[in-house]
Amino acid sequence: IACLTVKDRYKDKMLTKESESFTSRFRPKIRHTLTFASDKKDGNKWVHGWDFLLASWGFSLSLHSLWSLPIAVLQHGGLAFIIMYLVLLLVLGAPLLLLEVTLGQYSGLTCVRLFQHLCPLLSGLGVCQCLQSVLRIVLDTAVLTWISQGIYLLVSDTEIDKHFFYQGVLSRADSSHDSLHGDHVLVLACVCASILILVMAGHKSLSKCCLVIVPLCYIIILSLAVRCSIDSGGSDGVLALLSPDWRSLASPTAWLEASCHVIFSLQLGTGVFSTYSTHNKFTRNIIQDCIIIIIGHVLWVILTLVMVFSIIGIVFNSIQINITNQEEYWEFVDSIGSGLWLVGVTMVESVLTKISYGWLWSVLLFVLII
Repeated sequence: IACLTVKDRYKDKMLTKESESFTSRFRPKIRHTLTFASDKKDGNKWVHGWDFLLASWGFSLSLHSLWSLPIAVLQHGGLAFIIMYLVLLLVLGAPLLLLEVTLGQYSGLTCVRLFQHLCPLLSGLGVCQCLQSVLRIVLDTAVLTWISQGIYLLVSDTEIDKHFFYQGVLSRADSSHDSLHGDHVLVLACVCASILILVMAGHKSLSKCCLVIVPLCYIIILSLAVRCSIDSGGSDGVLALLSPDWRSLASPTAWLEASCHVIFSLQLGTGVFSTYSTHNKFTRNIIQDCIIIIIGHVLWVILTLVMVFSIIGIVFNSIQINITNQEEYWEFVDSIGSGLWLVGVTMVESVLTKISYGWLWSVLLFVLII
């Protein structure tokens, strides 16, 4: 028994030495392989910590806050609706934003694979987000084409007539959009080429672009808000249009409308925030980023409301409509429109082109939309 025990101990020692020699022989290769995989994984990460913040911040500055939210404020109680919007932004918007960023950062999966791993029944949700993004690209490309055409016309000819939007930008005497003209095709080709260059440059170039775009947007919107507020009727229009109707606080429809505008203004549910956060490092402080994005969004909404309401106040003053007269007020609110009509007809044709250096302020507005 003693001899067998000694032999077993000797065999164990030999096996231990052989395993150690085998491990030491292949350890450099294993370490090199792990280092290579780590470097390859880190190659898709943001270069700087603030890259994700700038990209997400720039995405949250949506056109919805510029040409849809002000009309909803006019229709649902003025300052009371803004209070509802801010409350729901903190209660609904901020948690949903943090949820999207958290899912993307800690899973490292794109929206298509993310919902498949969360719940197999939600596998089609990521595909739907991709299809929605494709439709948004088509819509935004059309808007960029028209706005770029407007910038070209404003720079080449500073004299703007009454039908600048339909006859100049759309090249139509009526509201039909049956075909594209040669200049539209050329502008569309330039827009598509620019989008292709940005896509090929990758997500890292997006943060560098947002480093310039985000401060530029705030500078332009602040300049337009100040310029329109000091014009005749601008400040009066802001104060009158923001006059609260506290009865709307008891309306469930107003609260539901405010919640929809929170989601659309922040552009939640599109999968963009979760996709951006997949390029974050695992230890990134996303709570701090979300707080900064929400604060920047609130500032953006306030500046857009001041600018749009000052422009509408100038229009009120020019056509001499009594804001306190409810019948005239609602008739005018329905006529100012929303979207491209609000920007192209109400803002540019009715106000910006009639002030000093109006063509320049119109160009700045179009650059802001781009």
